[in-house]
Amino acid sequence: MILHLARTWVQNDRDWSKAYHASNDAGRERVPADLFPANVEVNRVGVASWRAVIKEPTLLRRIADLAVPALIVTGSEEIRPDWPLRQLAHLLPNARFESIEGAEHHLELTRPDELRRLLRGFLDALPVDGRHQAKISVTVRAKPGSTSPPSSTPPSPSSATNSPRT
Repeated sequence: MILHLARTWVQNDRDWSKAYHASNDAGRERVPADLFPANVEVNRVGVASWRAVIKEPTLLRRIADLAVPALIVTGSEEIRPDWPLRQLAHLLPNARFESIEGAEHHLELTRPDELRRLLRGFLDALPVDGRHQAKISVTVRAKPGSTSPPSSTPPSPSSATNSPRT
């Protein structure tokens, strides 16, 4: 199973970068005040690894050969252009693309109920092999410092259908 939430993927396009920076410079990305601090070293290592992976000659073929179910989620107000995510959804044979209307970058903090609904639907649609019952719980954590408890969706029986591509 692949789950992809509102991030860049296999592109390294100048137009994408230009659109992102123009939106960011215009102040369109709101970062929650109580968001945990970024780990600069982890980000540096992750970006370096990504830059190496996207240059692999067989990358797109390997992605297209992945037969696992995939859910790709973004927000309609995400300042990062979504066309790479849509391309990825069409490249993967068992992928579904979803955009949460009105949501920005931090889906888990700003739209936890909608995100939970999409995740629950995706997970419920995963096939069960008959020997094992899927026991999956979707938990979206409350904002750091919040007094609200995390909300959770209890496990439910999985259906035997795959999610359609969109």
